[in-house]
Amino acid sequence: TWTRLSPNAGDPVAYPYAAELTQCGRLRTYELVFASGSDQMRGTDWPILSAVAETLKQNSGMKIQIAGHTDSTGDAKANQALSERRAATVKRILSEKYGADAARITTRGWGSEQAVADNATDEERALNRRVEIVLN
Repeated sequence: TWTRLSPNAGDPVAYPYAAELTQCGRLRTYELVFASGSDQMRGTDWPILSAVAETLKQNSGMKIQIAGHTDSTGDAKANQALSERRAATVKRILSEKYGADAARITTRGWGSEQAVADNATDEERALNRRVEIVLN
């Protein structure tokens, strides 16, 4: 068993996004939040995208795919198109805001084809609504 001996949690530690991407080959993100039915991301700063852009800059041969996913709610064709637009938005932000080389980034929309959970509950649908960054 682990026992905390101090109430001080210590300094915050940045999540090792780059290590997960390079060692696992895939980075599943839930930090990139879109309004329902929209391809516009909420927020103005995304540490995960900053880390991915830096990883690309440090590894000149690295190529990635941005894969958009939706839950199964609504029309399948609309979800497919939405997942493609969301992936394109992430690519644009990686390139324009964080300086990643757009030529080394492809996009793919999967709609609800690659669910990671059933779509029976709100929590399960939330797990399926995601963007994944995958090494090519």
